[in-house]
Parts: sequence; structure tokens; C-alpha cells
Amino acid sequence: MLHALPRGSWFLLSILAVLAIAGSGCDRRAAEVKESLFALGTAIENQDGEAASNLYSQSSIEYCDRIVKLAKTAKRADIASLKPLDRMQILLLRNRVPSAELKKLDGKGMIRLTVSKGWWFGSNDGVSDEDELGKIKVSGATAWVDLELDAGSNYAAKYIFDHADRKRYLRLTNEEGLWKVDTTSTHDTTNELLAKIIKAQGNGNIEQVLAELEERMSGKQVAPTVWDPPR
Repeated sequence: MLHALPRGSWFLLSILAVLAIAGSGCDRRAAEVKESLFALGTAIENQDGEAASNLYSQSSIEYCDRIVKLAKTAKRADIASLKPLDRMQILLLRNRVPSAELKKLDGKGMIRLTVSKGWWFGSNDGVSDEDELGKIKVSGATAWVDLELDAGSNYAAKYIFDHADRKRYLRLTNEEGLWKVDTTSTHDTTNELLAKIIKAQGNGNIEQVLAELEERMSGKQVAPTVWDPPR
């Protein structure tokens, strides 16, 4: 929402990905999952934040709620104790969103904003091409789809995918009759890939590495005070 996610950050992922699947058959529930993925892919491609926000699970929204609250108030030492993905998301919000706007933001608003601004990774969470679809496993109110990571032209994604196991899985949950993407299912992958970037830099300064990534992805310089609570 480096996912789930914003272009250039995670959400590197949560979503840095294009779904590649192989034969889902005629199962009705699998067809419903496919329909939701296509709808989400279309919403992200069209930068329709409102439509996209309705296709993310409650757990995804709760995660974004937590990140937004941290972006508003967390101190440098508190952020330093978080996982790379969380730190990247906080950095993205503080660097790109004016403080007055950030104060009014919530988790669902974060998804709407990142999609409408094009900060989400292409059509990563959704699907825009029938050929990308294949294996979907549905069990009760949970569905899993095979996930093939594809960096496209994104610098950060390409760098880390070149050093990653590309076979992953994405979870969807059925909420009120609609299949919704759960970006938290890709958090372990995202943190693993971010850790590879940080290690590859070799200087041990995580703040500096993340700031350089954010500058490259956003084209906006990161202020030294970005790790302190916004005024």
C-alpha cells in the first residue's frame, strides 16, 4: 500500500509484483478471485485510489493505519527499532506528504493517496492480462495465488529481484463477499529484499541507504530531519 506497498518503496512491494499463474480451471471461487485481481490491477493502472482502497483487506488497512500513526509521531530511536519495510513506508510518507496533509491521513487514505499519485508499483497487486493468470488455491475465506516478482523498469525492484528467490505467494481474504488483497502476506518477502539492498551497500548506515533509495525513487531530496517527528 516498497503492498502492500507505493512506487519506489515497498510497497517495495507489497508489491512489487506481477502475478503469474498457470491454470485455475473453472472453479467459481477462483474465478471470483481472478475478477478481484483484474479489478485491482485496473484501479492501480488508472490511479483510481478510491476503487483500489476498496479491494485491500482489513489487515492491509490496519497495517497502513499503524504506519500513518508512526509517520505522524514516531521518534528517530523508535523508528530505528522497526523492520526495514516499516521504516521505508514512514520515510516515504514524511518525505512526500506535506505535514498538514499527513496529519489528516489514515490507513485507507494512505492507500488512496499512494495509488492516485502513482506511488504504487504499476499493476503489482492486481492483474491486467489474462495470460498472467494461472494457479489459484482457495480454502474457505482465504485464497493464495502464485506470485512471480517482476521489476519492470523500477530501479530498486530490479536491483533486489536480481538477488531474490522469485517464487512467492499472495494471499486474498473474502470479506463481505468480496475477495481482497492482503498486503501483509508479502511483508516477509519485502523485508528480506530490503535487507539485501542494505547489506549490499556495505556501509552499515541503514538510514542513509533508505534515504538514497527514496531520493532515487521519488526524485525528491530527503532532509536530515526526516527521521524526527514532523512539526
